[in-house]
Amino acid sequence: MNDKKHKNGAMKDAYKIAQELLKDRLKEVNPEALEEITSTDGADVLVVQGTYDFIEQVLSLAGVPFKLVSPQSLSRTQLRPDQIVFINCPGEVEPAGLRRLERFVFSGGFLFTTDWALKHVLEKAFPGYVKYNQKPTTDEVVRVEVLDVEDPFLKSILGPNDDPQWWLEGSSYPIQIVDGAKVHVLVSSKEIKDKYGESPVFVTFD
Repeated sequence: MNDKKHKNGAMKDAYKIAQELLKDRLKEVNPEALEEITSTDGADVLVVQGTYDFIEQVLSLAGVPFKLVSPQSLSRTQLRPDQIVFINCPGEVEPAGLRRLERFVFSGGFLFTTDWALKHVLEKAFPGYVKYNQKPTTDEVVRVEVLDVEDPFLKSILGPNDDPQWWLEGSSYPIQIVDGAKVHVLVSSKEIKDKYGESPVFVTFD
C-alpha cells in the first residue's frame, strides 16, 4: 500500500511538472498555440477515463477545458472531425466504441492513446499499423532519442539541450511497427530495443 501511495504521489508530481513544462515551452515557442488551447471549448477535447494514466490531470492543471467520458459510454458519444480524443491506459473500449473511433479518425479526427491502448484500441480499430510485441517491461526509467526534432508537438515540450528520459511502468507495452511505410516514429529508445526487442516510444500515423 505504501508503495502504491508513493507511486500515485510521484505520478501527480510528474503531471504537475509536465503541465508547467508544456506551458513554459509554449510561451517560448508558440504563444498563440498556448492561448488557443486554453481558450478552447470543453467539447473540443474529449478524454476517455483510464485506470493507470490520467491525462485529464495535465489538462486540468494547464487550464485546458475538456469533457471526461467513460470507456463504456464512448459508443454513445457524438464525435466530430474537429475534436481531439485522448484515451488513457488501459483503453478497454467496447466494440461499438471502437467502430465509432474508427469513423472519427477516418473523417479527420485526432486520436491520442497511451500504453495498453496500443493493444485494446489501435490493434483492434486500426489493424496493420502497430501492435504490442508481447514482451511487457519492468518499472524503470530509460533514455530516449528524439528522431523528429521538427515535429510541432515535440518542439512544444522539448528544448534543443534537453536530455529526455521515459518512465516505463511495470508491464508497459513495447510498440512493434507493422507497416513502416505508414508509421512515423517520433521518439525511440535504444535501451528499450536492447531489453524488450522494440525501439519505438512515440509514433504517429494518418
